[in-house]
Amino acid sequence: MCGRYGLISGEKEISKRFEIKEFKAEYRKNYNIAPTQKMPIVVRQSPNSIKLEYWGFTLGWSNKILINAQAEKLAVSRVWKKAFLESRCIVPADYFFEWKKTTEGKKPYLIRLKNQKLMGFAGLILSYIDDKGKDRQGFVIITTKPNSLMKKIHNRMPVILRIEDEDEWLNPDNSEIELLEKMLLPISSDEMQCYEINTLVNSPKNNSEKILQPHEKLKLI
Repeated sequence: MCGRYGLISGEKEISKRFEIKEFKAEYRKNYNIAPTQKMPIVVRQSPNSIKLEYWGFTLGWSNKILINAQAEKLAVSRVWKKAFLESRCIVPADYFFEWKKTTEGKKPYLIRLKNQKLMGFAGLILSYIDDKGKDRQGFVIITTKPNSLMKKIHNRMPVILRIEDEDEWLNPDNSEIELLEKMLLPISSDEMQCYEINTLVNSPKNNSEKILQPHEKLKLI
């Protein structure tokens, strides 16, 4: 799964990376993004634009907050299929966190691209009614099977879109399921790196560059 990530690039960097002409959202960089927080997503509105939406949504019959959608189920799930075909988005991220189970407990890792450039997670936008009866929209991050690097840490990873696929992913006219599913395959582990960090990241209240520091010496996997 993907249960925490970070976005610390500035508005100019995000705008350039995702071809945003006007960045109208009130954005603050966030080192430790947790579910239910409102964060920027990229949507197709000719040209691309930025919206602020809540991470996660709830089903009408459940109070459980869903934050991820499995790529393998998108085309067949009653929950995801409509959004998969009609309401796709990209979630900008500089890195994400994952916890590895060990005999000593869960150890947090920071995962990013080797070139340390902005990533775009594949996402979906869904409408729902919150616990106060108000109409809301939320986004979820799509996850897929891990590549060889991520297998050492966890059995899922977020879908990191290849730059050449991003326009097609956002294009609402593109509803060819086979083509869309190809975009959801994991990127090569050769493009990624990760290292263990300290447990400050375990609490979303800790939101500073301190949580990005390596646990001991910088050990890239």
